[in-house]
Amino acid sequence: MAMMTVLALREAGLCKPKEVEAIQSTQRSIMLDTCKLKDFARSHNGGVNCVELELVEGRYLLTGGGKGAIVIYDTWNCSGIPQHQYEVVSSVSTEHKHKFSVETLQWYPFDNGLFTSSGSDKVLKIWDANTLVPAETYEFSGIVYSHHMSTCATEHNLIIVGTSSSQAKLIDMRTGSSIQILRGHNDSVYCVQWSPCLPFVVTTGRLEWYDL
Repeated sequence: MAMMTVLALREAGLCKPKEVEAIQSTQRSIMLDTCKLKDFARSHNGGVNCVELELVEGRYLLTGGGKGAIVIYDTWNCSGIPQHQYEVVSSVSTEHKHKFSVETLQWYPFDNGLFTSSGSDKVLKIWDANTLVPAETYEFSGIVYSHHMSTCATEHNLIIVGTSSSQAKLIDMRTGSSIQILRGHNDSVYCVQWSPCLPFVVTTGRLEWYDL
């Protein structure tokens, strides 16, 4: 339905505001298409499970693959030509990559020299982005589905980790140890997230809020 027709029906009172919103959203979804001028160099031997753009420069893109690979792309186009292919800056070696699929990636919010990854091999890794060698490795009893670092905290360096063992755990990067277990889940914890504005508030996939 053409938008002018929708607006005319709305003016006549024959169309509710929610219906106009739904029609407009549907039309925009139908019009979505991939960019014809920009593309990524192929590097993953399989699907890509997760991506993460760093916040410091908004330039480097982490990508995690279904076979354990981690690849970093440079998303800046400095050529001055609209048609551009984003190239691989670096990738994790076979020796250090995850054994199985990478489920979550996150840059350290205040420094793009460090990032974290976790996956189906029940491991969380903290990486030096310059050498692409793990600085720390944490092993869990279950698959690590999700982890997250606070983007606003200045008083702690805690990582919340959700696993298949029905527990969410807090890892302190300063001490390298698990400092707390967040109980109350009956099944796997598939997603975790720190509050974007409250540095000691975290939530899990069961919509449980914890004030630490």
